[in-house]
Amino acid sequence: IIDVGRDKRHFALSLLIARASDKSPDFHIISHVFPKTDKQREGINPVALKEAMVELFCERPRRFDPINSLLVMRDGQIVDEEPEGFDEGVAELTKMGLISPDVRIDWVEVHKDTLKHIRIWNITDEGKIENPLIGTAISLNTNMIVMASTGSPTLHQGTAEPVLIVGDERCTDIHGAARAHFEGTQLNWSSPNVPQKLHIGLKRTDEDLKARDAQEIRRYR
Repeated sequence: IIDVGRDKRHFALSLLIARASDKSPDFHIISHVFPKTDKQREGINPVALKEAMVELFCERPRRFDPINSLLVMRDGQIVDEEPEGFDEGVAELTKMGLISPDVRIDWVEVHKDTLKHIRIWNITDEGKIENPLIGTAISLNTNMIVMASTGSPTLHQGTAEPVLIVGDERCTDIHGAARAHFEGTQLNWSSPNVPQKLHIGLKRTDEDLKARDAQEIRRYR
């Protein structure tokens, strides 16, 4: 996960590993906040992104089998030279033996909010309008999917708030990316029976960036 704070002073990375039990680790999640060098722009400096990726991976467990596939989720729009910085980070991590040389990488943007509010609903045979079932996804075109991670039967108040998942030539399977996002929303340890709106990695970067912003506000006061 790649996420930039609202004030553009920091960015956060989150790494979720979920793979077969014969790999080590088979499950691992970690997130960190890093300072942004350019506080006037949304984009992350490619050198800073590369160094942050290496730092994040260096906190791995001692035994670590190389990663064979990566899904990169950018909170919001992919900006400027971020893909180049990411590629340089991957090259460095490949030299370190942490990423496989033939790794498959897919990129998607995850938009939590859009200029035009998107809503999904279900109309029953009796004509009653209800929230969609959890995990309902609608393809808008070949590279855009609207997904409702929350909904019936666990959402009892309000309407489901879907996210927009966008891929381009760097994404070979937008439907697989949407499924991965949905599976990540199920990792809700505080309430296992209720999915969250966002993938656990996106939720963690959001919370970490908000906490860092609050620290900065207190420091300035």
